[in-house]
Amino acid sequence: MHPLRAIVVSVAALFAVTSDAVAQCATNGPGGFVPSSGAVDGLWPNVLPTGALLSTQVVSAPAGPNVVHSVKFALKHTFASDVQVVLIDPSGTAYNIVQLNNGVLAGACQADFFGVYEIVDPLAGLSCNGIGSLACEPTQLTPGTYVQEFGAWPNGAAGIVNVALEQIPVSSGAWTLAIYDWFVGSDNGALLSWELCFGSPTPLPPPPTNPQQCTPLALGGAFPLGGTSGVWPSALPSGVLVRPLSVSVPPNASKIAAVKVFGLDHEWIGDVQLVLESPAGLLYNLVQTNDGQPGGGCSDDFGGDYTFVDALGGLDPCGAPASAVACGPAVLPSRTYAQTFGTWPSGASGILNVPLEQIPLASGVWKLRCYDWFVNADDGNFYGWSLCFDVAGPPPTFCTPQVPGTTNGCITRISATGQPSLSGASNCVLSLSAVEGQKTGLFFYSVTGRVTSLWCSTSANLLCVKAPTQRTTAIDSGGTSGSCSGAIALDFDQWMSANPTAIGAPWTVGEKLWVQGWFRDPPACKTTALSEGIELTWLP
Repeated sequence: MHPLRAIVVSVAALFAVTSDAVAQCATNGPGGFVPSSGAVDGLWPNVLPTGALLSTQVVSAPAGPNVVHSVKFALKHTFASDVQVVLIDPSGTAYNIVQLNNGVLAGACQADFFGVYEIVDPLAGLSCNGIGSLACEPTQLTPGTYVQEFGAWPNGAAGIVNVALEQIPVSSGAWTLAIYDWFVGSDNGALLSWELCFGSPTPLPPPPTNPQQCTPLALGGAFPLGGTSGVWPSALPSGVLVRPLSVSVPPNASKIAAVKVFGLDHEWIGDVQLVLESPAGLLYNLVQTNDGQPGGGCSDDFGGDYTFVDALGGLDPCGAPASAVACGPAVLPSRTYAQTFGTWPSGASGILNVPLEQIPLASGVWKLRCYDWFVNADDGNFYGWSLCFDVAGPPPTFCTPQVPGTTNGCITRISATGQPSLSGASNCVLSLSAVEGQKTGLFFYSVTGRVTSLWCSTSANLLCVKAPTQRTTAIDSGGTSGSCSGAIALDFDQWMSANPTAIGAPWTVGEKLWVQGWFRDPPACKTTALSEGIELTWLP
């Protein structure tokens, strides 16, 4: 029997490549060994290994579908991260399809390819129930559909570009699937067949419910770096990996929205503790599930890209509450998780359990610290991380004004031109519209939150902010007496700069305050009236 046939005959049914109900596929890609005999290792990422399998088929692009929908391949190969799958179009341009090696000698993922894998455009992974990335598993990568995976491959290295599938020009001619093996000394495999599928563009997902702005990636690394296991929670393990990231806080950010860790592969989730260090040197828990259990409590593995959001109010991309990291599947799925503190005593070994959104913002060098509580056996790595901030929207109002409002039926509204800024860059001007004409008014604010209570028993007005409060300067409303033509405006940044001892000062980025308008209305209860409330957040 031919040796290639010997490899695949027992799994022929599993490896059967089927037609796609939506896409139109060219199905004649031949198989072969990976790597070929006499192959030599490359030098990642600039010198490709020799002995690549080059499987070519002549394709006639269909008339209707206008994008490359997917690449399907039936592959058996030990050590998945040894493998790089590249698509070469008729013009000779080479496109990354799957790259998991990231320059790790012998590959970081020891699981095997064994089955049929369909790789689609990254857009398919952006929707709420999107398709995930290939995740390293204990023994075998589960056959199925996954998004393209570039890993840490520098775009254009060795002539291979990182271009989304649906952006690859469609043309007829000879298309080639190239499969490289970055460690030819021991592991190998075979391709049975492959398909190139065409279809319609993937619809863009709806705008995210919690838009973020993220820094460029900082490089990761392998951990632990030797050392000892530590004594939970009083003595941290040595051999910690510390990866710095230079950060400039965006001018329209009010809080940390997420920490993203890319390509995190590590055996035993329970061994791993991830900690965020601020430029001030303060340490904040991101993930800790060890809880003092020798060897780590959860034997499942990290294997993919992970986003960690606020422990209390963190949301996934669909706007649903993010769940904590939990032991369950063999490999933790790539998705958004809430910070997970476990039973860590806040402050132990200097590490605080503080929700991300409450961590003070600061420009400077942030660091991701990666600890391993059991250095004797399991280890791992990641290829990059990023710090993400929110995109602060317009200040929201609350505590809707009641009808009839003032004596003359004025329903007074409050607004702001933007959020207040420590640098004064945002020019936050507070305004009241539809105020009783020719009356004195002002703004008052609280730093302790909202409240909703009647201003007095016979008034339709509501008190919207908690005591204690701070009043601003009194201002005349102008307009015509007996009408709702008055208005009041105050440059809040300027007022705050002139009143450095006002309640709440000095301020820090991300702090909130709650503001309400007040003005004279002599016939009314307490001879005054109130506006609705507005919530402000200090920006850099």
